[in-house]
Amino acid sequence: MPVINENNLPWTRPALYTIPEAARELRLSRSTLYLLIGRGELATVTVGRLRRVPVTSIDAYVAGLSVAPTGGTAA
Repeated sequence: MPVINENNLPWTRPALYTIPEAARELRLSRSTLYLLIGRGELATVTVGRLRRVPVTSIDAYVAGLSVAPTGGTAA
């Protein structure tokens, strides 16, 4: 079932996030987000004097993360 916003319309993700919004979306601190940006792991765009994180950059970052194996024994 789609998520409905306050106007009874289906919720859609924004194309661009502010830094705090992107940090919340990724469940990271602002400091960690700035570290990822500084290391080139998360792309941003500049709109005038504003820095924004495209939703495609967030998706690409998450897709590039590796999943840690669970269980097993160390060698």
